[in-house]
This record gives sequence, C-alpha cells and structure tokens, in this order.
Amino acid sequence: MNYQHTCPKCGKKFKGGSQENYCPACKLEMSLFKKNNSDLINKQNEVMNYIRDNQFKEGGITGYEIMRDMGVNRAFLDSMARQDFFGTGAKPGEKSPHPCARCGVTINTGVYCRDCLSFLRKEAKAIGERNEFKKRILLEEELQRINNNLILVVDENNRSADRTKRFLRDYFTDYKIVTSTDLEQTINVVYSLKVKMMLLDDAITENYDGLKILRAIRENARISSTPIITTTTKFDEQKKNFALRLNALDYLEKTIDPDYLIERVNRAFNPNITFKDNLYKILIIDDNEDDVEIEKDILEKNFKCTVFNADSGVEGLSILQSAEKIDLVFISLKMSFMDGFRVLAFIRQNDFFKGFPVIFLSDTEKPEIIELIEKSPAVGYVNKPEFSADSINFIRKILKK
Repeated sequence: MNYQHTCPKCGKKFKGGSQENYCPACKLEMSLFKKNNSDLINKQNEVMNYIRDNQFKEGGITGYEIMRDMGVNRAFLDSMARQDFFGTGAKPGEKSPHPCARCGVTINTGVYCRDCLSFLRKEAKAIGERNEFKKRILLEEELQRINNNLILVVDENNRSADRTKRFLRDYFTDYKIVTSTDLEQTINVVYSLKVKMMLLDDAITENYDGLKILRAIRENARISSTPIITTTTKFDEQKKNFALRLNALDYLEKTIDPDYLIERVNRAFNPNITFKDNLYKILIIDDNEDDVEIEKDILEKNFKCTVFNADSGVEGLSILQSAEKIDLVFISLKMSFMDGFRVLAFIRQNDFFKGFPVIFLSDTEKPEIIELIEKSPAVGYVNKPEFSADSINFIRKILKK
C-alpha cells in the first residue's frame, strides 16, 4: 500500500511504502553520495560518535574540542551543520523524531532529551568530584607514608643519579628515594616534604649549580637544617671548604663505593652511633716523593684506608713485618736501589708475605715491560701517579677480594 510522505531532504511530497523516508530522487542522490564519499561519511560518523560520547559532560562539547580531538576543520563542521547532523539548521518539519536514549521520550535532535541531559551532566559532575576526592585521599596517604622517610638525590647527570638511587633503594628499603636535577625542583621538594637526607652533587654548569642549591637551602629558615652530603666528580679543595662551611655533613668523591656510601648515609642518620671503620691498610713502595703524595691522596679520597709508604724495598719489607695486616701493596717498577721486580721477588721468598696482593705502579707503555708484569706474581699494574677511573675500579675489586 502506498502512503503519502514528505521527503525530509527536499520537502517534496511523494507516495511510497510505510518504511519509505525519502523520495526516489533523494534516495538515489544519497546512495551515489555514499558510494563516492565513503571516507567522508566515515569521518562524519566518527565525529557524531564523539559528540554522543561527550555531550553530557559539564559545559557540553565545543566546536574547538571537536576540531582538536577529531582532526577536522571549521569548514568540515559547517558542512555537517548544513546537512543537519546537529539538528540546528533544519527548517520546521525537517527534523527526524526519535526516542531519547535514556527515557524513551520522543525528541527531534540529539541523543538525550533535555531532562536526561541535565541529569547526566549532574551525574558526571558528581562522579568527577568523587574521583577527585579519592585521588586526593590517596595522595595524602602516599605523602604521609613517605613523610620524613625521603632521601633526595640531586644530580644533573641522570645516569649518576639513577646509580646512586639504585644503591640507596636496595639498602634503605623503608625510605622513598627521589631524584632531582635543578634548583627550583629541589627547593620545592625539600620545602613541601620532610626530607630525611639529601645527596647533592657540587657541579657548576650552565644549567646547574650544586653549591648555589646548598646555599639557597641554608638561607631558607624552614629547610636550613636539612642534612646534606655533597658529592663531586672531581675533587676541589675550595668547593669542599665552601660545602663544609655551609654545614654539609660530608664531601664524597665519585665514583663512590656503594658500601662506603651506605655507611656515610648511616652515619648521618645516626650520628651518635659508632660504626666499625673497616679501614684498608695499603702500602706504597716508591722512592719518588712527589708521586707518592699524589698516589696517597687519590687512595685516601676513594677508599676507607690508611696508607703507609716506603722509599725502598728494604723499608717496605720492614713495614710488612711490623704491620698487623696489609690488604694491598703497590710497588713502583722504577726505583734507584732495586726495581719493582726484585722487590716483589724478595716479598714472595717469604712464606708469610706470599698472600699479599701486589699491584705494580708504572708509567711505561713498552710491550715487553707489560708482558713481564703479566708473567709476574703481581695481580696487575696501574699507571702512575694519576689513577684513572678504570684503575680505581680495578683497585676496588682487588680490595673486595
């Protein structure tokens, strides 16, 4: 049976079945349009789905938000408006009645009726407030948990900061270890949270000044008493004196032995407790006084050690006999009375001295000398008098054994 209809697209009257909505001409036009513009239609459907998902939030959805989130421009939205996607540009009689998605009442545009839209907005606002409240409670609980249990590592070098953080985290399990890389961030953390301990690198670069951070903390009355240990990549006597004048607890040279770092932090936490020193005893046999001073200074800065020195093999043997325990012996290859190989031979002739690890000190690059060192009973050699970072790590491994 044919019924009389009014086409909602062109407004013309036509006859058709009860399910017919558009006149034949408009149906053909829409079919061709859909066939030739599938990408455009898909994008229009995406925009409409986005609007349906967001239209009930507080304040509704704005055209700017649609363009920003969906990647369309103003002309695209104007085109959709002209096609009555949003129910705003339609003439009387052209709107398509449909049920509200929530209550079922008949509406002409949108997904929800006015009453349901108002209810959903209020509900969304209430849900948002409840979620914000939960977040605030969780944040306060977390802050309370770490309050006064925070160790702050301040270092512009992220690798160095992460390395220090890893050492501390493995030992101080009850503490939260946090890293910072600049002045403002550090001051904010120290000011807002009760920092139990702070490790501060003293580097001065274009973007970072550790001593300026130290001075700023000491000048702030609220956080001036924060315990601070300064660290350095390169020892500097002036920086050390400056840090100690500003009540830094310690001045440690990197790369820091993990055990030593943990002990120094423990000392800062418990100043009234006496810790066992576990000092290494190291003997340097070298007749060059200038080199010995440099070598001794480097060893004392990098290790918990007492350094003895002898300017000959004979004096070295005497120290070995009188000292309660020697953990490591350094022997210079070049000496006026007898060279390092002969001194080591005398040491190895005594059964009591056989177990002492010996490292040769040498500035040679001659392959034949290096080959002799490798064949000797020494555990290795390091270049003198300035020890490289690799040499420090090598010495550390020998001492730990």
